[in-house]
Amino acid sequence: MFETEQLIIIDGVEILTRGVDYWSLGVFILIFVASIAVYFLPSLIAILRHHRDRFLILIINVFFGWSVLGWFMALIWSFMRR
Repeated sequence: MFETEQLIIIDGVEILTRGVDYWSLGVFILIFVASIAVYFLPSLIAILRHHRDRFLILIINVFFGWSVLGWFMALIWSFMRR
């Protein structure tokens, strides 16, 4: 997936080298970690604000966060006063 191929010709002999494209791999990992952080943002906000229903917000975030409605519901709930 993140491999690169390079064709080198030495004395008329073609040599195919393979390597790892670390820049693309790093960007992929960064985007993956950022998307996980955004997905769990309502739960993180509830935990940092010491919300009394932080466990329920986490449950809703985990099981219904994939739907946009569940994610926004958990986000709004995490900002509500205790």
